Amino acid sequence: MSNFLKRDSKRRVNYLKTFRLRETLRTKLKDRSVCMQERYQMQIKLNQLAKDSSKIRLSNRCIKSGRTHSVLKVFRLSRIELRGYINEGSVNGFKKSSW
Repeated sequence: MSNFLKRDSKRRVNYLKTFRLRETLRTKLKDRSVCMQERYQMQIKLNQLAKDSSKIRLSNRCIKSGRTHSVLKVFRLSRIELRGYINEGSVNGFKKSSW
């Protein structure tokens, strides 16, 4: 499980390193005033960037369990872990429902 977390953190670092370059290349590619050959060269540069540096490769993971499904963005915890914390009373503003 820790390998998934290491891989995800490595992808996040790569994404942050190449974010600005990727965005500038993408905006220049959309610019129609640039000649076709230059846009072709920019597309080649964009394709040569690492796949792991793309935003699509990132996934929200639970910081405790590493789970990818049903992770709440605000807490960065999966529903299972969050439920445990709520039952303990560790999270303010939540309580067990009763009716």
